[in-house]
Parts: sequence; structure tokens; C-alpha cells
Amino acid sequence: MAAGGILAGATPALAAPPTIEVIDVDAVFVDEVASAACGFEVVQTATGTVRIRTFEDDGTAVQEVRSVSITRTLSSPTGSIRFRDVGVDKIQVQPDGTVVLLVAGNVAPGGFSGALKIDLTTGEVILEPQRDRRERDLERICAALGG
Repeated sequence: MAAGGILAGATPALAAPPTIEVIDVDAVFVDEVASAACGFEVVQTATGTVRIRTFEDDGTAVQEVRSVSITRTLSSPTGSIRFRDVGVDKIQVQPDGTVVLLVAGNVAPGGFSGALKIDLTTGEVILEPQRDRRERDLERICAALGG
């Protein structure tokens, strides 16, 4: 019984649950970057969700987490390719007050996989992704779409 009393007294206060917003993504647009690289019009269709969890606290921890899950299709008159854009974006206030964005995951062909970290106050890139695939992926996208 004494142990139960000790454990009960040691229970930490529970933080308020995060506010959750789910954004449905359903978009069709001309992909300017792929179109310029390929030399012909490339249309992108994007469907999926972005789940945003916002945390209220004393201002020195994770403020927001965005979970991205989007299926993208790139199309041209002669072909199409489909891929997944998945990962987590996290906005966090550091102990020194710096606000940092961390983008981690597989950021679509023409992007990167790994992590990108940016100081949102200055715009400075703190951490570059190790696997930047932009050039290689754009060449493959153009070849697959008929260019």
C-alpha cells in the first residue's frame, strides 16, 4: 500500500492534448520545375492528407508536427509515373529561443530523402539532406514521360 502511495504521488501532470487538423489534398496543376527540365508540359496530380498537430506549452518544445502522406502522379501526353511523398515536418523552439523547422522523410522525386533543418528566424539551413536527388530524379522523370 505504501508503494501505491509513492507511485501516485510521483505521477507527472498530463499535458493538454494537441489540437489536430487534417487537410485533404486534392490538386491538379502544371509542374513548372518538371516542365522546364523536360521541355514539355508535365501535369501533377496530388491526393492525400496532411495531419497537423499543434501543441500548447511554455514555448520551449515542439510546437507543431505535420505528417504528410500524399500520392503524386506526373503526366505528359505520352506517359505517367506515380510516387509517394511521405514524412514528418516538425517546428520546434530551441532552448535559446531559435525556431527550427525539421523536414524528414522521402520528399517526392526531384527532392530529397533524409532530413533538412532550417532556422525559421534567419532562413539559414542548419542541416542539409544527405541524399539530394533533384538532378537525377528529374532526368528519370523526363525519360519516363517521353522526353
